[in-house]
Amino acid sequence: MSKKALITVVIIGLMVIITGALLLSNRDEASAPIETEDLVTISRPPELGGWQLIEDTKFHYAFEIPPNWEAQVIGDDIEARFRTDTFRAVVSVNGFANPENIGLREWIESSRPSEVREITKEGIKGLRYVGQELVESYEDGDIQLKAVKESYLLGNIFQVQDQIVDIQCSVSGPNYKTMIPTCEKIIGGLRFIQ
Repeated sequence: MSKKALITVVIIGLMVIITGALLLSNRDEASAPIETEDLVTISRPPELGGWQLIEDTKFHYAFEIPPNWEAQVIGDDIEARFRTDTFRAVVSVNGFANPENIGLREWIESSRPSEVREITKEGIKGLRYVGQELVESYEDGDIQLKAVKESYLLGNIFQVQDQIVDIQCSVSGPNYKTMIPTCEKIIGGLRFIQ
């Protein structure tokens, strides 16, 4: 083997080793928890099979979203999105201080739910509500809220001491019904943490 060929083989070998090391370090970083504002942690624990775990220590709740959803923290709210050509899905979790002790039904009135029922989770009473997504339209000089025909909205709202936690999943588009089981799983998986 010529000296030139040997140098080429060594350089290629070093490049393969360096590339492999970089890929492994990036993989480790992707599975490490992402902390945002020290109050919300987004991680991918191996036991969840790729699903992402989102924990909020300010409002004391946790829930999971599918692996390919994008999550972001906006103030005290968390939003996760997923979109294809045939539907759009959004999960939002809002935490609110409620020093005025406003009732849960009042909090969800603006969603115009078609179904509301009482629920209890981990000893905490709340409401489950179902409806359709609403969009604003401008008619006769006024802003009107109209239901999106091919849509579904599912939410659970709880009052924990003087705080409100409202989690909802909305889907819209021609194939929105295919995402209803995923919404049920996400919303049903909300739990309260210390």
